[in-house]
Amino acid sequence: MTQTPTKKLEKLNHSNKLFDEISASEGFRAEPYLDDAGIPTIGKGTTFYEDGRPVTLQDTPITEARADELLNFYVGTVEEKLRNAYPKMQDMNPNEIDAIMSFTYNVGANFVDAPSGFETMQKGLNTGDKKVISDAFKLYNKHINKDDPEGPLVTSEGLTTRRKNEENLFNTPYVINKPKSKYDEFMTDED
Repeated sequence: MTQTPTKKLEKLNHSNKLFDEISASEGFRAEPYLDDAGIPTIGKGTTFYEDGRPVTLQDTPITEARADELLNFYVGTVEEKLRNAYPKMQDMNPNEIDAIMSFTYNVGANFVDAPSGFETMQKGLNTGDKKVISDAFKLYNKHINKDDPEGPLVTSEGLTTRRKNEENLFNTPYVINKPKSKYDEFMTDED
């Protein structure tokens, strides 16, 4: 029996919509701040630097260009983690990949290995079941209550909006616009 050689996927086929979605959801803040869950954050949702150091409230402000560098770095980390954990993602279109990467950017790439809390999304990604993935986005709109960390999770309006946007992007057909040709007016679909 011959085995068909397989090529390891080197990069997920995401688009610039990913960066637009993350930038719109996160906004830009030059100075460190506490996000809704009380986590020190800077730039466009960055919670740690390239060397692994966590953001602190004592960190110096950054420029938007630096925020974009940090965003690109973490998107690369997210992409690698997703690509290695979920090979079925290679069969997805760029809108689907962008939505999943935006989700992962927000909740953290460690959700891939989380033993609990993300079972529905993990199941969808493991099986490639797009309906399960689409339905899963709305489940993850809560965070720790920073006033009562031991209490129940609280629903976040911002996360609810973000998850809806990610779900919409995931379900948006990916259309490749072919360039116009000077001969298009002479072309027909007739045999």
